[in-house]
Amino acid sequence: MLFREVPTAFYADLFREVRADGLIVLAPLVEDELVLKQLRDHRVPFVATSSAYEDHSLPCVDTDNFTGVKAALEHLWQLGHREIAMVNLDLKQTDLLRRWEAFQKLMGDAGYPFDPRWALLFPDRRLGVREETVRRWLNSVPLPTAIFAADHETTLVVLKVLREQGIKVPDHLSIVGFDDPASAAFLDPPLTTVRQPVEQLGRRAVQKLTDALRKGVMPQGMELLAPELVVRQSTAPPSQRPVDRAG
Repeated sequence: MLFREVPTAFYADLFREVRADGLIVLAPLVEDELVLKQLRDHRVPFVATSSAYEDHSLPCVDTDNFTGVKAALEHLWQLGHREIAMVNLDLKQTDLLRRWEAFQKLMGDAGYPFDPRWALLFPDRRLGVREETVRRWLNSVPLPTAIFAADHETTLVVLKVLREQGIKVPDHLSIVGFDDPASAAFLDPPLTTVRQPVEQLGRRAVQKLTDALRKGVMPQGMELLAPELVVRQSTAPPSQRPVDRAG
């Protein structure tokens, strides 16, 4: 088993170079859909993880991001939150793009108005200083009652900026993340988050590829695995007290 990070244009070359039986493509980007289609056209067996595309025939194994976002929003709605912001710092990741799409649809379907100022979206997290980006945004908008952060790294950035500004979680503002590494339970406060079935994703991707290789066929079809909402102490009913920002 070989791990190699390569530009997407060289996937096929890598396959020929190492003479592998198949490829596990780890978290390809939105723009990689064409590359994956080319791999399929060239009969290169592969399964992509943590990705989902409009072409559902592509062999992918991913978390059901729509279900995860739905669970997070329903939890916030049940607590009484309606003024919910989303922070998403990398729309090049297919998972993070799907979470933004789900957020928009679910808020709209529920009939809750969404202030466009409460969407901090970034095309690629490598393009800017993330803490400064979140800090400028938070200082420029009315404070929502809750924030949904699209992944754990983004959640940590948001928590740091909120702490700098004297905004207490969850006393002043609730936050829900996505991903549940072991450290999430030991944050201050412990984080309410959507847990992905990470081990099962990897296991199923390998199984999907090896099953196809044994049968002498190309892997195909998208599979979505169910996430789980883990409720901890970073969410509470909306505060009725005005917030005196320190930043």
